[in-house]
Amino acid sequence: MIGYYGGSFDPVHNGHVGIARFIAGFEAVDSVCFVPAGTHPLGKQISSVHHRMEMIRLAINGIQELSVSDVDSSCESPSYTIDLLTRLRQIEMRPFFFIAGMDNLNHLFEWKDWEQLIRVFSIVFTTRAGQLLDETALQRIFSVIGKKITLSNRLGNDFSGPMLLRVPDYAISSSEIRKMILNGESPSGMINLDVLNYIETHDLYRKG
Repeated sequence: MIGYYGGSFDPVHNGHVGIARFIAGFEAVDSVCFVPAGTHPLGKQISSVHHRMEMIRLAINGIQELSVSDVDSSCESPSYTIDLLTRLRQIEMRPFFFIAGMDNLNHLFEWKDWEQLIRVFSIVFTTRAGQLLDETALQRIFSVIGKKITLSNRLGNDFSGPMLLRVPDYAISSSEIRKMILNGESPSGMINLDVLNYIETHDLYRKG
């Protein structure tokens, strides 16, 4: 089973990589593949997918169980999760699941065709430091799929999703890193050194 880890990753940081390695460490999981969004589905301005792909490659260099895919990078129109997972189902021969942060669980109803998404595909939502579950959101999902989303400490071979997985807490965010760089501060310790060098070389995040 392979996990596809979706997000903007602008930039990818140590928390992203740590969570990916944690999930890849379960016996039921063969590997985790980062899938940076080609564009932001809500129209938010993000760095070019080329830069974000390169930063992920640097961050996971030498980590055998992690990889990165450009399957979503050619999307010029808004990049929706339902469309991405439909494409993956057409090309991926192995069982797969999608990985998203708990903030996405709380705002799932903003996603395109969220009812179909949650019924058809296996999704693992990951806990996040400082994030609380929206009980109203959970009840709404339950009314659609007739299944409670429970908090689990592991991914087993019988996983079918959706579920909320407890992962190590990383008090790091891409937005915080961008803000630090804009303010002339160094996010060392939050981000891979090669990624930080790439950001400096290409003068990323220095303009508001």
